[in-house]
Amino acid sequence: MHVIPSKTEVLVVGSGYAGLSAAIEARLAGASVLVIEKMAAPGGNSIISDGGIAAVGTWEQNEQGIEDSVELMVADMRKAALYRSDLQLVSVVCVNSKDAYEWTKDLFDMQYRPRVEIFGGHSVPRCHTPVSVKGIDLLLKMMRKCEELNIPIVKNCEVKQIHLNKQGVSGVTVSINNIEEEISVEKALIVASGGFGADVEFRRQLDSRLDESVGTTNKTSANASLLQECMRIGAQTVDLDCIQCGPWSSMDEKGFGLGPLFGDYVVFPYGILISRASSRRFVNELADRKVISDEMFKQNQWVLGLADQQGMDTGGWDLNRAIERNVVRKFDSLKQISDEFKLDETVFMEEIRRYNEFLNIGEDSDFNKMITGDMKPILRPPFYIMRMWPKVHTTLGGLKIDTSARVLNHQHLPIGKLLAAGEVTGGIHGASRLGSCAITECLVMGRIAGRNASK
Repeated sequence: MHVIPSKTEVLVVGSGYAGLSAAIEARLAGASVLVIEKMAAPGGNSIISDGGIAAVGTWEQNEQGIEDSVELMVADMRKAALYRSDLQLVSVVCVNSKDAYEWTKDLFDMQYRPRVEIFGGHSVPRCHTPVSVKGIDLLLKMMRKCEELNIPIVKNCEVKQIHLNKQGVSGVTVSINNIEEEISVEKALIVASGGFGADVEFRRQLDSRLDESVGTTNKTSANASLLQECMRIGAQTVDLDCIQCGPWSSMDEKGFGLGPLFGDYVVFPYGILISRASSRRFVNELADRKVISDEMFKQNQWVLGLADQQGMDTGGWDLNRAIERNVVRKFDSLKQISDEFKLDETVFMEEIRRYNEFLNIGEDSDFNKMITGDMKPILRPPFYIMRMWPKVHTTLGGLKIDTSARVLNHQHLPIGKLLAAGEVTGGIHGASRLGSCAITECLVMGRIAGRNASK
């Protein structure tokens, strides 16, 4: 039987990157902290991420001669957002990105690959990927730190109602194993409950394309229940209609799966996307996620992600499990691919030849894909194919917050003692989030929320 404290100074709802960052910072600042998690296991969607962190001015960037700046990262994020994002919030994330990244190394002893990756929409490589390529590694280290700091994490505990008094949040009603309990909050409630990517009913009200026929990379727990409770008590929301799909997904597996490692790290930089309708490329493979997903949806059918052995070798990832599960398929020749997927062989082969010529001259005249020195013509067998189709990956809108992570009401004033961080908030990514910026946001805003909550 769970024993849950009846009061705490700081209550954190959610045990992903944002929630645990907030909890740890609040505890280090001297506050008593309680973390509650509605699922039977902590971590939320953070567990299934690849753990990559976008950061500016790092030692790794400097070692590789990568010229980057806070201003450039802000510009990249704002451009992808279609300028719907809050400039002040984006600036806070970018200014603090290096410190958040270093925090994971200094406090949790995280180890990262020496090579800095580039994802679509970024002007330069700035993604720092854990050696294991597993987001759960940082989560486990953060949970161990919570144990060291005597921060309890109570599972199977869901917020049913938020209570207010004249000062703001006074407490919550929670359901724990179907028994309702009251928790008094003395200093602050931090909402870090994540997005609503698995909430089909809520999301399709906002984007009619995203009905039950479109899968999700999210856990089934990613719903809008706590977001809606915050709305009930007067919280303002922003950009709820901005729902991002992951174009690197495969319909040949459920959830996040293994395919995104091939799609994002191999196909997009070192391969191409092919339309089955035209047997041609149809998009810049290094565009941002929204651009690629929207172009995929226009095809009205799944598309092919193609790379050769050189692309696989350059990507440097172990994709044997994806191949064993037939998510990524291996072919001896391009003709085999054409026959298998009923492409127009003449058109398809001409498209490969044309793309290879672009690589040789260093300029993509069709879609303006960024050509880098490690991209090689698609020539060397075996060739690898994945059937690709977008899945709902992240919800970019949510609670409106200020740069102190305080939740604002409809008069643009802070709701007393209510803070939020992570995917449950909006205003940072606008219409589209760039790859590897999510964890950066969670760490930066989670830490800010925790420090401010302790006051």
